[in-house]
Amino acid sequence: VLDSGIDAKHPDFSGRIHRDSRSFVPGQPFDVDDYGHGTHVAGILAGSGRQFQGIAPEATLLVLRVFDSTGRADEGRVAAAIQYAADHGADVINFSGGYAPVVHGVPLIDPPWVWRFSEMKEEREVRRAFDKGVLSIVSAGNHGRFGFGTICCPATSPHAIAVGSIGKDRVLSSFSSRGPSYRCADIDPADHVVSLSDLTTPTIAQARPHLVAVGGEVDPDAACRYQLGVASAYSGATSVAQDACLIPTAREYCKMAGTSQAAPVVAGLAALAIERLDETQGRPIGVKAKRARAQQVRRLLLASTDPVTVRSPSRTVGKGIPTWRKLELRIREAVNRGP
Repeated sequence: VLDSGIDAKHPDFSGRIHRDSRSFVPGQPFDVDDYGHGTHVAGILAGSGRQFQGIAPEATLLVLRVFDSTGRADEGRVAAAIQYAADHGADVINFSGGYAPVVHGVPLIDPPWVWRFSEMKEEREVRRAFDKGVLSIVSAGNHGRFGFGTICCPATSPHAIAVGSIGKDRVLSSFSSRGPSYRCADIDPADHVVSLSDLTTPTIAQARPHLVAVGGEVDPDAACRYQLGVASAYSGATSVAQDACLIPTAREYCKMAGTSQAAPVVAGLAALAIERLDETQGRPIGVKAKRARAQQVRRLLLASTDPVTVRSPSRTVGKGIPTWRKLELRIREAVNRGP
């Protein structure tokens, strides 16, 4: 879990935080989450609570702090954490974050955004992790209100699974970033992204997001803007501000909404798929076998979906909503079919 750390005292994570967890933020430990985001994401992925339980409640969490107490990170920090996770035995990486040309809610560049064709630093580490058999699940971004072509980096990586958000009504969340993700070879390597309107050269459009999952919705007129969000673990080190709403009947939990909350749903399903495959096929030995398993899990996830709505274009919802019911069936078929 690459995020803002975790509240290690929260009972939902007891005994399941890996000893190699660490912080990449100087002076800010991984086991104190004063921003709150990482604890909430980790709870969706692997919380073991009775009232609010995560998707994979027995998973071991390698917690790598990349966001500081204000929720900011930098490209080098995230890239280093991806590399560290791949080198320390991770099976699945969840990164509920990303870069986009937006500052204080205002786009610096009009979408659709066009990214340079050559790999960016985070994308390179996502690819290297995949080559080592580690599947990266990345939030698509929360910039859908600006229109199409608003996928964040590194959800732009062809080796990641980019996840958008739907509400509990199975309708696309208003904030969920829309695809496609555009690339162009003629962008200067020093540039991260330019506007499609600035280009006269051909571009490549890549389908994004790949999948969607429940990430909630935001009601700007409600007392709690996130009342339509997802319930998950609350970090005791942070104060409840504009980005969290405590649940009165369960004070160790709060609600948040975003593609940040959708990504760990898919990461949890990936963890369950890996567990089931290892039970039936044996844990892979060697990088080549682990890479084959990551490729298999990726195919299974993309093939185990329900549609969102009849008219939802793939550039907004990808393949649809992955479900454990279909994923389990696909795993069973794959095991019976053999190598």
